[in-house]
Amino acid sequence: MNKFVKAIALPLALAGLITGCGWQLRGQMTIADGINNIYVSAKNAHGQLANELKNTIKNNQITVGTTQSDAQYSIFIEREDEDRRTVAVGGDTLASEYELNMSADYRIEDQAGAIVVPTTTAEAIRNYSYDRNDVIAKDEEERLIKEEMRRTIVQQILRRLSFASRASAEAATAADAVPVTPDETTGDVVQ
Repeated sequence: MNKFVKAIALPLALAGLITGCGWQLRGQMTIADGINNIYVSAKNAHGQLANELKNTIKNNQITVGTTQSDAQYSIFIEREDEDRRTVAVGGDTLASEYELNMSADYRIEDQAGAIVVPTTTAEAIRNYSYDRNDVIAKDEEERLIKEEMRRTIVQQILRRLSFASRASAEAATAADAVPVTPDETTGDVVQ
């Protein structure tokens, strides 16, 4: 009985501690509350970055809009760029390490077409070692690194959207607030 309690209690206590501190799996992205519909437009509408962005939005139980006028916010990916350059050369004068650069220029507009986030660049840079004796594995590693870089860029874009959404919600709340001033003679609050 005692071993059974330890076998159950310890994992439950650890799970409680982990979830209580806000820990979440790497790559998990939560978008600000109150966003229900996002439209995504990209030069390469069926490209990997646009698809990753749409999938992440869907995974957050947010609808991907079919038109800009129906969406609460619109994300426009204006430019995507990928680059690979040699960082190190081995004794055999062949590349032994590469640097991958991925970037995307984007802007975010609200439903009225007002620019919420002006054109900004999201980017990710990663290095990896390359071994000519293991080409297939290194090509697969490069593919996986590029997938991770796309997720990083998508997270940057969605974090910026979340921040802008919260900022405009706070500004709207502040604009609706009635100014409160104290009465100079009594100290009572007067509206």
